Amino acid sequence: MTATITESYDAMLAADAHGVYTRAKNIAWPQEHARAIGDAVLDLAVALKHYWDLRNGIVPAWLPGITAGPDGLAKCLRMAAERAWEAAGEVTRLIGEHCGDKAAEYVSGEEGGKS
Repeated sequence: MTATITESYDAMLAADAHGVYTRAKNIAWPQEHARAIGDAVLDLAVALKHYWDLRNGIVPAWLPGITAGPDGLAKCLRMAAERAWEAAGEVTRLIGEHCGDKAAEYVSGEEGGKS
């Protein structure tokens, strides 16, 4: 008998975005495009931090429209995870544009060893 652990949608998106972040930091970027790619990776790191802060119960005062209770938190977690996922998409796009398709496939996790 095996137990199946289901992951929430927001946790799945955040985990995938974190994988993009980790892989993007581990490849060489062309010097002439390092600033653009680095800025996108930093934006992704900030989006992931916002998600993890929410996940750990740290709700920033600037978060507008959060309603009390688990439904409000779930909505905010989903929005934060979607922001991180969008930022991961931008990182992948820039890597593809400036480093090539193989590098983009690796960063996105589509190449062989998806983590």
